[in-house]
Amino acid sequence: MSRPDKEIRDPIHGFVKLTPLEQDIIDVPAYQRLRRIRQLALTDMVYPAANHTRFEHSLGVMHVASLMFRQIRAEIERIKPGNALFSSDDLDKAEAMLRLAALLHDVGHAPFSHAGEDVMPTIAGEKKRYDHEDYTAALISHFFADVLKNHPHNVHGISAEELCAFLGHGNPPKNMLFWRELVKGQMDADRADYLLRDSYHVGVAYGRYDLLRLIATLTVAPHPENEGLIVAVDDGGIQAVEGLIIARYMMFTQVYFHHTRRAYDHHITEVLKYVLQEDSRVRGGQHCSVFRPPDAPTHEETLENLRRYVSWTDAVVWDSIDNGRAGDHGELIRLRRHDRVVARTGAVPTPKEVLVLQRDVLPKVQELGGWLDLAEGAWYKFDRSGIYVTDGKKSMELPDCSAVVKGLEPMFQARIYVPLDGEEKAKMVVQ
Repeated sequence: MSRPDKEIRDPIHGFVKLTPLEQDIIDVPAYQRLRRIRQLALTDMVYPAANHTRFEHSLGVMHVASLMFRQIRAEIERIKPGNALFSSDDLDKAEAMLRLAALLHDVGHAPFSHAGEDVMPTIAGEKKRYDHEDYTAALISHFFADVLKNHPHNVHGISAEELCAFLGHGNPPKNMLFWRELVKGQMDADRADYLLRDSYHVGVAYGRYDLLRLIATLTVAPHPENEGLIVAVDDGGIQAVEGLIIARYMMFTQVYFHHTRRAYDHHITEVLKYVLQEDSRVRGGQHCSVFRPPDAPTHEETLENLRRYVSWTDAVVWDSIDNGRAGDHGELIRLRRHDRVVARTGAVPTPKEVLVLQRDVLPKVQELGGWLDLAEGAWYKFDRSGIYVTDGKKSMELPDCSAVVKGLEPMFQARIYVPLDGEEKAKMVVQ
């Protein structure tokens, strides 16, 4: 007997609807693992209620993406842009694709979310690391392909390969590329959900903005530089999108780059390196302080790497911390003796200020265990471009028609931390 649609209660959006296919996707163990991956790592050390997970966030992203899609579809059907890419069948498939992509977009996150990015392996022959999106694509390809292929409710025949391409690992067809902006853009459903969700659980008002007004003003507009079409905001909704940008800015300055929260990011990253190395030692393999890569020379080795990867959750790492098997940084977390800031620049420093801190101040405290943290090195990236406003005839980027957004300066603050035991000596040295 076919499963009926289901509604899940959500504190941010009310009820989130799930189709039978989406329910079966969620039931895959690799997806259920997201219940044990916190959205904001160890932010609860500063804001005690910040215990929400990637699981509920992913449901919220799917819900918001669907609301955005339906608003834009209504605009397409109203203005009839005459584009063959927007046939009724294409639109039906695009919505199903968008919902699945939004649902699965974070399935590849490491324990403690973005804090785990620094312990991902380097891509062979390149200078950059794999990221959670690479693991997401690999997990979709290997752990979710059968559910998609054999599901009676997958009426559009969406494959794992198509989903990976939609999420950026491949080239989706043009009739799908237009919609990717709703999950991988500057005004996407991911940001729309995490700002509201994070601010709710953290207990601050900084991340709140008018989501419903923002969605209601979404439309289709001509691209300012070519003959294509883009997702834009009607000029009557400019205040709503300004609210979104300001919310992102304030959440970074007050929550995501909070000085204590960043110290715990540093400690948990070191813990992950330690427990991964210990795990590889116990297994008798080559000592390695990073996760295994999401691809390998053989299919069997790739599967083994991915199985090992999804076995890592926050709970597994916490077990090592609680039982004294996570090294010195694990003890600092357990005892809440995190590193302290002893020097910093202003929020928007000159390049010279950052250079002085890095070149002149940091060497004075390195013997005490000092280390440098840069805002530009955080996972959050402040970008004002890529959001368009339209008056129905032409489109402009948001900073060109918003003095509020144009005046916001990206935060480039730098801080120097030292272990708690050396705090007083370090302050004397840097004064």
